[in-house]
Amino acid sequence: MDDNEILRGVALVFVIGLPALAARDAGRELDEAHFQQAGRFRRAIYGSIAVSLLLIAGFGLVVARWQEVAGEELGWSVGTLPPALAWSVGTAAAGIAAAWLISVASGKLGLEESRLGYLLMPQDAGEKRAFVLLAGVGAVCEEYIYRGFALHVLAAWFGQPWVAVAVTAISFGLSHGYQKLAGILRATVLGALLSVPVVQTGSLFPAIVAHFWINAAIGLGGWRLLIPEELREEGPAGARNLANTEDMREEEDLHGRRAVCPSRLAVCCAPACGSNRRRADTTTGSRSSTPRRAWAARSASFLTTSCAPPSAPRTTR
Repeated sequence: MDDNEILRGVALVFVIGLPALAARDAGRELDEAHFQQAGRFRRAIYGSIAVSLLLIAGFGLVVARWQEVAGEELGWSVGTLPPALAWSVGTAAAGIAAAWLISVASGKLGLEESRLGYLLMPQDAGEKRAFVLLAGVGAVCEEYIYRGFALHVLAAWFGQPWVAVAVTAISFGLSHGYQKLAGILRATVLGALLSVPVVQTGSLFPAIVAHFWINAAIGLGGWRLLIPEELREEGPAGARNLANTEDMREEEDLHGRRAVCPSRLAVCCAPACGSNRRRADTTTGSRSSTPRRAWAARSASFLTTSCAPPSAPRTTR
């Protein structure tokens, strides 16, 4: 493949720009509201991720077409099917084993894991179907972006394919920055493993198939082997419990009615805990009997660790 500045520029956008965007997002502080929404709207998030990947990969395809780069030069070929399938199986097995080993080592070393990554794991049948579709889109698009376009362009530029493998693998790992340090290490190693069949065969097919199998295996239950035991309650199961609490619930106690609201650590509090009250209606001397749902919604918006409504029912004047 001929080396030209336009292809170099786009390859650099991929290997530098995508990790930079991921680093910006990884630096944002996510509160409990974000985690609850991640649990409620997984399928919408899957769709958003798929569209983003399709747009980025589509941009690469347009540039390659514009520069008259043949698809075979970027790995769009299958080659001989039996060896390609053998590479796919071997790479997928190595990738799954590596992901598990890195997760175990990360737990031993105390490396930070991402709660958000766990929250995005599918829970019901519909989410699992959507996740499998995302796994397919992600495998095709990410392999083309990193192991297709960027790897081939950088290999032609550097004159050394394994240098390009190192650059794209590190970039691939950093683009998973939202998964924290342990996730970055996993993605970097997987990026390097997925590059091997591309360099050896010149085809993206084994890497795409292996990438899909790895993603699908993790999403359809393999995440249980990657999530540390102590974090599992903060993972998808915990997210599901929070996601099911879409409205504030009210319950009666001996002193009247008590609001129950989601908080950072627990669901909530005794009427006697008036010192922890975040917001109360002090506009009138009397207490209104309007539903406590509005009060609870206002309190929950502060995401407090506790909340307490007045100990007696309000009455309207």
